[in-house]
Amino acid sequence: MRPGLLARSVALVSMLAISAGSVARAQDLPPPPPPPPSDQAPPPPSPAPAPAPTHAGKPTTVRPAPAEFPAPEEASPAAFRPMMRAGAGAEIYWFSAKDFGSTFPVIPYGIFELSPTLLFDFHVPLALATNVTGFSATSKAGVGLGNPTIGLTYVSTEGRTSWHFGGRIGIPLAGASDSPTWQAANALAAYSMALWDVQYWAYKYVPIGVRVGVEHEATQRLFLRADLEPTLFAPLDTNKSALGNSQKTLLLYQLRLELEGRSESGWGGGLGLQVVHAISEGGAFGDEDNAQGALEPFFSYDSATTFARFGLLIAMDSPLGPGFDKDKVAALRVNIGSHF
Repeated sequence: MRPGLLARSVALVSMLAISAGSVARAQDLPPPPPPPPSDQAPPPPSPAPAPAPTHAGKPTTVRPAPAEFPAPEEASPAAFRPMMRAGAGAEIYWFSAKDFGSTFPVIPYGIFELSPTLLFDFHVPLALATNVTGFSATSKAGVGLGNPTIGLTYVSTEGRTSWHFGGRIGIPLAGASDSPTWQAANALAAYSMALWDVQYWAYKYVPIGVRVGVEHEATQRLFLRADLEPTLFAPLDTNKSALGNSQKTLLLYQLRLELEGRSESGWGGGLGLQVVHAISEGGAFGDEDNAQGALEPFFSYDSATTFARFGLLIAMDSPLGPGFDKDKVAALRVNIGSHF
């Protein structure tokens, strides 16, 4: 054998031996460590779709449930606002008769909120008569001032019911003048109001009154009201008074019941019944008559800021009725103003 061939054979054998040893050592090494576990578990397999329900052997289409929407809120009724609340305005009457001409009592007033439940009010009655010859006056016109009146009233409202209680006192300015035209204008003003609120025109009396009333919304926009006002009339002197022709202390009360319906727009109407009764003097209004009743159909308007009422006040019995007879009382009554 040639020396070169022998050397190459020896080298090949050595390489094979080294490769076999490496394989043996690789088999003796431990297996590699497993990969670290994952924080999230593998998602579960998706469930198989349920078979479609069948009806009479035929598949039925499954429709998705309709989307649920919240029911619309019901419209809340308008807030209840009682008549006895803060505001300002004027009451105006117009009475006309053949023998007495025309009379215009005008009573500006204001009602102010001292607290959520306490109101302060004032009224300033004025009278204008265009013909006072029926009262032995020499003038064809007369102007008078009544008794300015101030009052305090407690008001409580719960739900659709409001009630009030308070008092008032008049400043005796109706007797500030003994002029026949002054006295005639004031007396005609009392007549044109069917003796309602007669404390405004009481001559030489100090009127001290109590007021109590309730208002209830029976159904939506249908209102029931009742007001009772007893008044004590204390005379200032021993001369004859224009009220009752008496020097004695008088006790009267006035009562009014009222029904009013109102539309959503604020316009409405109703009917009022009222009576004035002197319980301490049989002939307080003359001819042994001590009571005067009247009724008033009216149209009305009321909103959050404005109110108005147009009525026809009709005396029902003597001494001032029946209202459509000659020289009896059927008077226009207007009350207009603004809430605040």
